[in-house]
Amino acid sequence: MKPSCSDRFKITPRAAIKFTKLTVFLTCIWLPTKNLNKNIGGVVFEIFWCSSLFFSLSLFIPLIVAINKFSDNTFTVMKSGILIGGIINFISKIIIIRNHREKFQKIDLELYEFLRSANKYEMAVLQRYVDKCWKFHGCMTCGFYLTTVGVIIGPLFLPQKFPSDAIYPFPVDSIITSTLVYLHHCIVGFQCSAALALDYQAALFLCSGQELIQPVRLVFFTRIFVSRVGITFGAIILLSDQPIAVKLQFVILFVTLVISIFVCVWPAEILMNVSGNLMIRNIFHTSSTHPPAIRKMWLNVIRRAQSPITIKIDGFMDALSFEFYSAVQYHI
Repeated sequence: MKPSCSDRFKITPRAAIKFTKLTVFLTCIWLPTKNLNKNIGGVVFEIFWCSSLFFSLSLFIPLIVAINKFSDNTFTVMKSGILIGGIINFISKIIIIRNHREKFQKIDLELYEFLRSANKYEMAVLQRYVDKCWKFHGCMTCGFYLTTVGVIIGPLFLPQKFPSDAIYPFPVDSIITSTLVYLHHCIVGFQCSAALALDYQAALFLCSGQELIQPVRLVFFTRIFVSRVGITFGAIILLSDQPIAVKLQFVILFVTLVISIFVCVWPAEILMNVSGNLMIRNIFHTSSTHPPAIRKMWLNVIRRAQSPITIKIDGFMDALSFEFYSAVQYHI
């Protein structure tokens, strides 16, 4: 019997973790500083973090200027707005990472120790989950980066010099300056892709303990907000009378943003259901010797008193669930 495609191309848990860390490297979350002195590692993190913030802000401000100058051009305003949304998403993510850096470092060390000491059964369980999810995760991550590539190569097919309409306070006509500006657009574009890919890790962090619930809430909030703006503007561009080359730039973006909202909602729904049912299962497991009437009474009390763990921000974002996702899809 010939081996299946999954047998010939097997992704191990260690390979999956390396791929995941590589795709979000630009967000500063998994910098290779654990083998360095604590002070040196902190300096390396600060330098990389400040550089990332500088690169993103140095495109954010010219895009704001472009919107102000071309305010009468709806297409330019919407296109710049989508790019600004991606930059805001990236900046918010690296700020969250900076504020909760010790928590993420702790998870990284625990994951490293677990993989180093895991037995065959534990590795088999991990392998089963990797086999189940790696194709979806890989396709979505590649979709994020392909979206950036599509925007970057836009000037090859469109009458524009740079991927965006950003306006700089200096001339960009010389070859050296235009090359540096183009490279700057590429870096910021891949930063935005890395920020989108980070949400898949945030979904995994929901299983890593109560201490990461707060940063995950903030990560998901920025993702939902930016995705809604991007979906709205992207849909308008797709329905407008624009060249095919322009619309193709936003097809992948539109689809991946819709799916990415589902990726945020899915683990939040699981967390809400599991946290709501865990105590009930424990009560029934430890009270099997009690009469059914007593267990029924306990069940009613628990259902009224227990509050499941939800991913929400009061006044800004409702609890993430499939009902929330359905409402978003309806409005789209």
